[in-house]
Formats: sequence, structure tokens, C-alpha cells
Amino acid sequence: MRLSKRAQTGYSAMTVDEVIALEQRIAAQGTSLRTLMERAGAALAERVTEELPDGGRVLILCGSGNNGGDGWVAARLLVQAGYAVSLLATRKPGEITAEPARSAAAEFADQARYGWNDPQVIVDCLLGTGFNGAEVSGAGAEWIRKANASEAFRLACDVPSGLSARTGKVAEPCFKAHATVTMLAVKTGMTSEDAASVVGELRVAPLIGE
Repeated sequence: MRLSKRAQTGYSAMTVDEVIALEQRIAAQGTSLRTLMERAGAALAERVTEELPDGGRVLILCGSGNNGGDGWVAARLLVQAGYAVSLLATRKPGEITAEPARSAAAEFADQARYGWNDPQVIVDCLLGTGFNGAEVSGAGAEWIRKANASEAFRLACDVPSGLSARTGKVAEPCFKAHATVTMLAVKTGMTSEDAASVVGELRVAPLIGE
């Protein structure tokens, strides 16, 4: 899968509700959410390999929703490609209830390694387009702060955790990405003035027509 590499200003944006409706139409046409998740994880893995073409240490931060599922897929693919991958996850695979994230995590559970691994690349898959708060709490907040303070290249999945894809407001803390791979389409909140400081280089993974 090759990613779109147009400049950030070249994208047209969709609201979160429009993207949800698009996902539903895609599913109705026969492409399952699990297939979309596999493609999203592959897009993340591809961007990591661009940054670390000769292999290296990757840390993936996984939430309990389908944004986290993208991270579990990326982890599996990167391990298969020979990368040293570690995970920090807000829930163990067996505790995840969202599908297809639960299935994606279960598929990789026996191979997963956990903990901070002095990463060269950190992939943020904690919070997705459903986040719309003023504050990120719990372990995820601690991991975001540690990631932001590190010298690693920071890559966000779909939307940086802590940024509202609906309003463009930035919560505390918010993952400060060097690059973001967003799925299907840019969300309107990602085009706000505040978002510019946390999104970084923006690419779209179309996920369909591949």
C-alpha cells in the first residue's frame, strides 16, 4: 500500500460524522471493518519503515478502541519485518471489547512485548476520532507526556491523541506528532489553527481502491 503524499493544504476535509457514514457505506459494499483495520495498520507500518528503513526500535501506544486495533496490526506487521517492537496498552488483549480491535490484538497477543524500549519511533494509537474532551487522563496521559519529552520520531494514527477531530481543540496533554497518517480522509478538526502544532506532516491513507 502506498500513501498519498500531497501537501497538507491540498486535502479536503470531512466531518467525523461524514467519515463514519463513509465507513458504513464501504462496509455495505463488502469491505469489512477488519479489512480496513488491516490496511490502516499497514499504512502505519509503512510510514515507520520510511523513518527506519534498516530496522530499529518501535514503541506503539495502544488504546482500547479501534484506533488501538490499528496499532496492534502495525505491531504484528513490523515484527514480521524484523523490527524490535514494544507495546504499552491501556488494556490487555483479552480485556478489549471493541471489534475488530479485540480480534487484531488477540492475533498478536502471543508475540507481544511490553514496556518502554528506548524507542526510535513512537506510534500513537491511544485515542481516535471519538475523543472530544479537555483532558486526557490515566496511563495514556503519562505515556503522552513521556513521548513528547523523548527524542524519538512521533507518529500519530488517524488523529493525535488529545486533539478533537470534531472541534480542533487540543486537550492536555496532547501527543505532539512529527507526522500523522489519517485514515480515509482528513477530519475537519485537524485543519484548525491549534491542530497545526500537533499534527505535523499530514498524509492520508485512503484504505479503499487498493
